[in-house]
Amino acid sequence: MSGRSYDDLLAGMLLQPLGLHDTTHLAPRPGAPNGATGGIETGLDDLLTAGDAILRDHVGLSATAFAHMTDIDTVSGFGPGTIGFCPCRIDAGGVPQFFAIGYYGQTTLLAYLPTLGLTVAVDLVDSLGSSGGYAEVTTLFEMLDALVQHPA
Repeated sequence: MSGRSYDDLLAGMLLQPLGLHDTTHLAPRPGAPNGATGGIETGLDDLLTAGDAILRDHVGLSATAFAHMTDIDTVSGFGPGTIGFCPCRIDAGGVPQFFAIGYYGQTTLLAYLPTLGLTVAVDLVDSLGSSGGYAEVTTLFEMLDALVQHPA
């Protein structure tokens, strides 16, 4: 619609404004059209930069768009633009509150922990779904939650 390529839009609207210098988009190939986030490769530094910009600072997002993006279903943990991570708390109104919000891929997790004002990027060697990856991330979140509950 814009007459610009996906890579040009991605670079001009996201990568360059956020200062993501080590992030690339792989060209489409048969069986891998690499649209949306498919084909994007980045390092942990750029991932943290993007996480801070999007999840903490809401760069490029209106308050309404961010609220919609983070409207996470308390049963499934999935929202239209983010995922909720536990350990969870119940607020005064009886509504579950996620400890962190963010994203995960095959081996990488990005989460913003609002109670600590902290963005965390985790890159595992193996899939999060195998070799105890989810358990390791849960342990990390529980350790960070302990800091919130019992600050030093």
